[in-house]
Amino acid sequence: MGLAGAGAGARRRARREQWIERQLENGRRAAECAAVGLLWTAFSLPVFTAGAAWLAAATVFDRWADDEEPPLVATFVAALRTQLRAGLGAQCAVGLIAAIGYFDVRVAGAAHVFGARLEMFAVALLAAFAIGLVLLASAQRAHAGGTVGDSLRGAVALVGAAPWAVPLVVLAAAVCVILVAIVPALALVLAGPLAYAVSAVHVRARSGLPLPEAGAAHTDEKGGRRRT
Repeated sequence: MGLAGAGAGARRRARREQWIERQLENGRRAAECAAVGLLWTAFSLPVFTAGAAWLAAATVFDRWADDEEPPLVATFVAALRTQLRAGLGAQCAVGLIAAIGYFDVRVAGAAHVFGARLEMFAVALLAAFAIGLVLLASAQRAHAGGTVGDSLRGAVALVGAAPWAVPLVVLAAAVCVILVAIVPALALVLAGPLAYAVSAVHVRARSGLPLPEAGAAHTDEKGGRRRT
């Protein structure tokens, strides 16, 4: 009985220590996500760099998906420097989609005709889907590199194989918008968790789906240390 009790106590202590380690790791990961969000906010202040900063955040999280621990700030800045043009294109695309969707919804709402509400809902859904596709394309670019066209084709392939990917991305974005509406100060950090969520959806969607590794985004020269 004594030996059995001692063994059970040791197992309970081991499980407790493992649980504590997992919580500490989760807390560290949450803090790093928030730090990436702060980096995005800081480097987006010139406005035209917001898209490149998003791609830089996506690069950091893609490295996490490869079980790496890259230097956070150095990786973010290096990726931002190489993604200025692509990031600006993605930023303009999201802005254009949002603007067209907003004005179309406003016009349909002001028309006061039969079916206007249905049209407003359909336009909002289409705009949300298009923005979600752009976000997935950004994650694809961070993962595989290549041209903008390669990233878009990769994102479309992902959506074809995993139709749930875009709805999940849109849901994550909607949750972030709601949280910011409730606590505006969260706008400073929520870009990090949102980019992490998009990366997680991208990883899950591409599992089992062969996609072209078009760029040199994943080489032995990436640096950083492997997660344990």
